[in-house]
Amino acid sequence: MKAIFARHGVASEVFTDNGPQFANEKFRHFAKEWATGVRFPPAQLLMGRLLRSNLSIPEHHLKTKEGEKVRVFKEQQKEKL
Repeated sequence: MKAIFARHGVASEVFTDNGPQFANEKFRHFAKEWATGVRFPPAQLLMGRLLRSNLSIPEHHLKTKEGEKVRVFKEQQKEKL
């Protein structure tokens, strides 16, 4: 599960079949360790924003704090050319 979480982000919920591998102390420790709510998907960490997808995502989640500065800078660079 660590490899899956590292690649795709930590799941907010995990549904299992209540098999013994999910009902032991080791899994409880794993779930507690990985349930901080501070983790982000790798793509978000890499790009600094949530990536667009076919899933419905509010537009404000796709913008960064510095995004407007970058857009203005790029427009200024185009004007100089």
